[in-house]
Amino acid sequence: MSRKENSENKKNSQKRQNRSNRQNNNKQNNNKQNNNSRRSNQSMNDMKYEIANEFGVDLGPEASSRCNGKVGGEMTKRLVDIARSSKKKSK
Repeated sequence: MSRKENSENKKNSQKRQNRSNRQNNNKQNNNKQNNNSRRSNQSMNDMKYEIANEFGVDLGPEASSRCNGKVGGEMTKRLVDIARSSKKKSK
């Protein structure tokens, strides 16, 4: 095997290794994002049912859209308040 062929083989091997490393890093990042997403979804659901309970609303298709909408509106209001308070803390 010539030096040129040997050099090309090393380069190709490095490329394969780099590609493999990137794929593994992407998998790890996706797992972290999925875990964060699950926690976020659970937190949102907890907030939704907490607010519905406070308002005395049984969420679902049998409830009026006005009642369901009040819960969604209150969730939005609270999320905006949370974002504003965290923004003030970061300054």
